[in-house]
Amino acid sequence: MGIEKLSILEEEILKLLEEKNKNLSYRQIKRYTHSINEEKKKQLDEALSHLETEGYIYLNDYDEYQLFSKCSELAIGELKCSSKNKAYIVVGRNNIFIPDSHLNGAIAGDIVIVRRNNFKVQGNSRGEVDKILKRKKGKLIFDYSNGEFTPYNWPAKIEINIPQSQKEKLFEGSRVLINLSLDKSDNKYNGKIISIIGHKDDPNLDVKTIVSNNGIVIDFSEEALEQARQINTYVTQEEIDERLKNGGIDLRDKTIFTIDGAHTKDIDDAVSIEMDEEGNYILGVHIADVSHYVMEDSVLDLEARQRSTSVYPYDCVIPMLPHELSNGICSLNPNVDRLALSCIMKIDKEGNLLSFDIKDSIINSKKKMEYEKINDIFERKILYSDYIPFIDDLSMMINLSKLLNKVKNTRGYISFGDDDVEFKDENGIAIDVIKKRRGLAEKMIENFMLLANETISSFYYWLEMPGIYRNHPVPNADSIRQIINLLGLHIHIPNNIDNPRVLQNIVNKIRIFDEGGIYTELLLQSMKRAYYSPVNIGHFGLALNYYTHFTSPIRRYPDLQTHRIIRKVRDNIMNIDFDETNKKLMQICSIASTKERIADKAEKETNYYKMAEYMEQHIGQTFTGYITYISHNGISVKTEDLICGKISMESLRYEGFSFNEQNMTITNSGKNITLYIGDKINIKVKSASKETCKIEFIFEEKLEKEKVMLLAQ
Repeated sequence: MGIEKLSILEEEILKLLEEKNKNLSYRQIKRYTHSINEEKKKQLDEALSHLETEGYIYLNDYDEYQLFSKCSELAIGELKCSSKNKAYIVVGRNNIFIPDSHLNGAIAGDIVIVRRNNFKVQGNSRGEVDKILKRKKGKLIFDYSNGEFTPYNWPAKIEINIPQSQKEKLFEGSRVLINLSLDKSDNKYNGKIISIIGHKDDPNLDVKTIVSNNGIVIDFSEEALEQARQINTYVTQEEIDERLKNGGIDLRDKTIFTIDGAHTKDIDDAVSIEMDEEGNYILGVHIADVSHYVMEDSVLDLEARQRSTSVYPYDCVIPMLPHELSNGICSLNPNVDRLALSCIMKIDKEGNLLSFDIKDSIINSKKKMEYEKINDIFERKILYSDYIPFIDDLSMMINLSKLLNKVKNTRGYISFGDDDVEFKDENGIAIDVIKKRRGLAEKMIENFMLLANETISSFYYWLEMPGIYRNHPVPNADSIRQIINLLGLHIHIPNNIDNPRVLQNIVNKIRIFDEGGIYTELLLQSMKRAYYSPVNIGHFGLALNYYTHFTSPIRRYPDLQTHRIIRKVRDNIMNIDFDETNKKLMQICSIASTKERIADKAEKETNYYKMAEYMEQHIGQTFTGYITYISHNGISVKTEDLICGKISMESLRYEGFSFNEQNMTITNSGKNITLYIGDKINIKVKSASKETCKIEFIFEEKLEKEKVMLLAQ
């Protein structure tokens, strides 16, 4: 493999083997390199081990070292598993497949040396694992059956020593995440069960498996669960008295309610609204006071910090906090007292923030409302009797949201689309696909949460106190230009493209003819990711100078830590240790940014799984879609229902198409067809596999777009 820089001793060993032009024993190499004392022998051992692991040398059955480059029958690589559950390594552009009986205890992810044989199947070589150079570290998924553990999606069993106390908790058909150690005893691996993913009969087992495959731990430690169980399941009178004594406010008589999805159980935020005598809006954003229950640096807190976020794969939740908290005492459920941190903001008739206050509070939500029902009321004029007492408050909120929209758009807020995909299941199988649209209610709550987050960040920013910021860097102007030029859009590109208002204007122009939303999606992908940091640089996409996350402490750790920061800044400024606080915040932000990316990846993969599951029932059927990307490998496509798949270059070549790298198009000169990114096409489903989460389409025809490309001024 040989990609790392070698030490002087390692270079000397390679030169020695080259010059001697023969195999050398350990004793000979030790003598030639003058490795006599213990320190030098230790250095020699490390050098030989590193050279072997990296594929420079090979230790044969006679305990002699030779240059790997001279071992023509050997190959080195990472062991992988095909969609047909066959083991192989990649060597150059070819694969060497290893039969189950020739794996010799190796598993996926191991770096192995494979001895080739002369037998070939369909042009691919066959081989046998000769030696395992480097074991895959960490967590692996296994199925438990007949007292044995079989690696998930792996053709051969391996024997593992698991503590008996853990095995007793398993049932026939359990799927588990095991931390496999690199050492062996009695020729068996040693392992420890990290979490029980589920049972073979669970309807969402495959979804949870995808989550676990991304390194996300499902189960909580017993210590964390025990701490959660010790917390009261209701707000006590002592807690209320203590809060009021320390300057908190009692808002239980106020009209406060929550607005969430129909199935939401971890309810972070509630809202309220009033109007003062001058006609200003008094908006209350009331956030679950998780920090009251989760003590900083406790076992529960440290585990939440490592998880950093709740994960929402299809049809299930992997919470950041145990259910006793996330669905119980911390969730702002209706008609029960809850402790909250309330951000109460005064906003004028133009949507400008005039003042704010941040108070510890006690609230009692009067209703758990649903986005869809509010959208029915205000978009489709469908009235629900149980919503009638709240109509005036909701109308006032929608008016305020419209004002906040104007303020957002004026400053350069960039919106990249509102559509998402949902599936209708029957017996755990996707039978229908639903294009989900964010309506008036979703956008209203988003506006309120954005304002609260901005307000909170301004609070500690202007006091020059430590804090967590949600940063979104200025995009690379050249990247934006490349995307726009690649798409062949007739849009004037000014020099100050890194100004939010300028990019907002470009996005709005593109939308005029971006029928499938493909162009704006590509622009979004070309921008840098948002991340957490104690150092503020602003949020480009929101066109804000400072921004944070405050409104979701049940499901995001930075929000929980922000609550603690607020209290320290508000109540105890003089005792903040700036250096220690910033050091801690840096660590929290690093973990949170990493775990957020992992959660996003897992959630996307479960969506792809459901897409493939749905399309397995529609092989041979035709769909309409849009080309999302073109490369030498083929075409990426998204159907009108947002199902993602690919058309392989192999099938396109069969139809007479070729790839033009210069302008990123696919052309069939005989039929006078040129395919561009964003084109609307008909496609037929060739294959789909939920095991690999992949869908392959066949091109049928190019369609005319309903939207016409306009020359932007």
